[in-house]
Amino acid sequence: MTDERIELFQNVVDSILSTPGETSTTLRTALAQQPAQLYGLPIQQETTLPPELQTYVTKVATNAYKVTDQDTAQLCAHGYGEDAIFEITLSVAAGAGMMCLKQGLAALEEAKNASKKD
Repeated sequence: MTDERIELFQNVVDSILSTPGETSTTLRTALAQQPAQLYGLPIQQETTLPPELQTYVTKVATNAYKVTDQDTAQLCAHGYGEDAIFEITLSVAAGAGMMCLKQGLAALEEAKNASKKD
């Protein structure tokens, strides 16, 4: 049975990844998988990002609070506009959020099952 919270959050993620924008839906989908890929979790398809995005995506996925204006300026220097950077950031954040939500709900379910055994 699908958890309603996952289903609701998945609707948000799907909107971020599938609506028209400055970046392709293919790129945004690949970006959303990066947090799970970075943590060695199962993903649908392993992807390789353009080199200029790798450092930024890793920072957003693992330490978003450390992203600076300099990080976004580097992407601008590679031809990414503000809207594209926003979409890139949202895609990675959505992927990280979904990964955390699924892991958190799985941990709660595991704890609930463990307490039933006691």
